[in-house]
Amino acid sequence: MRSAEARKEEKHSKNTEQPEKPICKRTEERIFALYERQIRQEIKEKKALENDEEVLFFFCEKGKWNSLLEWFQLNTNNVARLKTAATSFRRWDRRKEMPLHVILSKFELPPVEVIEAFIKYTPEVLQIQTEEGMLPIHFALQYYKSTTVVQLLLEAYPDGLRVAARDGRIPLHKAIYYRAPLEVLNLLVEAYPESVNEKSSQKELMKWKWETGKDGEELSKFLLHRVCSGGYSNHLAKLVLETFPTSIRQRDYSGMVPLHHACANAGNNGYSSHVINLLIQAYPKSTDVKDNKGKTPLQYLKETVSRVDERGMLLLHREATNIRGLHVEMLPIL
Repeated sequence: MRSAEARKEEKHSKNTEQPEKPICKRTEERIFALYERQIRQEIKEKKALENDEEVLFFFCEKGKWNSLLEWFQLNTNNVARLKTAATSFRRWDRRKEMPLHVILSKFELPPVEVIEAFIKYTPEVLQIQTEEGMLPIHFALQYYKSTTVVQLLLEAYPDGLRVAARDGRIPLHKAIYYRAPLEVLNLLVEAYPESVNEKSSQKELMKWKWETGKDGEELSKFLLHRVCSGGYSNHLAKLVLETFPTSIRQRDYSGMVPLHHACANAGNNGYSSHVINLLIQAYPKSTDVKDNKGKTPLQYLKETVSRVDERGMLLLHREATNIRGLHVEMLPIL
């Protein structure tokens, strides 16, 4: 009888003697196709890096932000190359969007340094419109809604706030239509106050109300309350007030009208006195309205003006440091 070790050795020799199974033809084709695709991709990437019209698009699509910043720095002295790359668009793109437009239409926020690089090295791209009349700031307000990014673009090209896209919307209208935060709206109306007086701005707010249904109806009632309690500018308060004039009489869940909020939050910035004056002129009797606690706006304001900050300053001191030409008449209920 054979021993167990002999049987084991015989079994092992049989296994080693068996020839390897040939690779299936279909599997072989797949491997070849994968390899070919990889080679083509490498060639494509190499060409992109060598082609000024494709280099920035390549970095933007791949999200290679560090490489993009390095490329800008390497070509600092080559202004022509920087301009060519930043102002190019793809031949098949009917909208003629440039690299910065592409970046600003992404929902993932790249580092702020990327936006700053475009502004620093190729500022002319901020003034170029696509086929749809869109400037970079239009894209930022449609997709980003980031206060930091909008402020960067605004400071670099303030006249862009007056430019309307092909749909007739200036940046403020885009911000309203795409539900930008109040901080962004405030920034835009402060930089371009004349936009508040345009009827089209009020129409955009009304359109926002209609298209959001019941939620928009509810939000529009208390939008002025939010503006007043958040310490936003009198320009934004004016826009909301003129669009939704009945909201100035509307009481919220605390029984407060907008003037209550403005008085309770007065002194948070340099705009409170202007907002208070605006509200009183629009609804003089609001000074006597009592909230659920039985308090009038005047009582809230007296508490606010008597409050001392960490520098030992009262409300009027703070207002005087922020507003030139401050007059007592600006706070008529004191």
